[in-house]
Order: sequence, then C-alpha cells, then structure tokens
Amino acid sequence: MQTNYWILLIAIIFLGAGCLGCELNRTTSDVLATVWKPSTTPLRVSTVSPWYRRLVKPDPLSLTQAIMDNHRQTLTIFLDKPFYRERPEPEITLTGVLQSSPVRVGPNTRDMPLKLETQAETLSVYVTSREEEILDRFVNRKVRVIGKRVDQRAEGYGFEIWIGSISINDD
Repeated sequence: MQTNYWILLIAIIFLGAGCLGCELNRTTSDVLATVWKPSTTPLRVSTVSPWYRRLVKPDPLSLTQAIMDNHRQTLTIFLDKPFYRERPEPEITLTGVLQSSPVRVGPNTRDMPLKLETQAETLSVYVTSREEEILDRFVNRKVRVIGKRVDQRAEGYGFEIWIGSISINDD
C-alpha cells in the first residue's frame, strides 16, 4: 500500500512541475537525480477554456478602460450590464466622497466594502470583488456617480447605489 503512495507522490510532483512550466532537461546516471529547467514553450490556452478570457483576452473592465468625458476620466461600471438596465429605478447623479466601509463576514449579511457619503445621506455601494478592486483608486476622493438608488429595505437592508459610471469630481 505504501508503494501506491510513492507512485502517487511522484505523479503529483511531475504534474506540478508541468503546471509550473518546467520540462525535464536530462536524466543523470543516478535515476533519482534529474535536472529541471523552465519551459520555453509558449502557454497555449484553448478559446473554450474559462482561463482564456483572463489570460489571453481580458475583460475591458479589468483593464479599467476609461473614456474621456469633458476632460474627466469616466469609468463605466454597471452601465452596460443587463441586470443594471433592467432595474426600474431612474438613474440619478450624486456627488460625494467614496469611502471604505467595514464588512461583517457571515451568513445573512450584505455589507458592502464601499460607501458613498453625500451631503444628504450615506449609501452602500453595490460591488463585487472585481468592481471593488477597480474602484479602489476612487476611495477617499470626491466623485460624481451616475447610478441607481436601489431600495433593499424589503430584504432587511438599507439603500444602495448601483454605479453605472463614476468620475473624479474636482469641482
């Protein structure tokens, strides 16, 4: 039975080395002593692979592709997403400071890691981890947000802002 574990361990080592992009260069007279070198073979990813979009053709949002709007950088977040467009709430424009917010971890929580503090109210900013990373450059800055103020009180939460687009507001 112990022999099977050794075979499995050796197979895992070879598989791991292959995944790390290494290839066997040569084997010495001592069978256990082998020399490994980094592979020069280019990485090939199938277009149907879930990794294709991340490695070969990244999502424009992950590249923070911004467009110029009246000499301001405007970043589109959810504006083109179907779930955002299908919401019945009207789009509004808010100005405020985007801030980090503490998040409780656990079941039945909808704490968002960002909040928008305006003169009238403080709203949770609906984001996924992807958008959180992108919006990080706007934290502690005065921003102009075009989005939808979504009422989550029926679910036991407050109001959230779903950001369609965001830009720095230097006014």
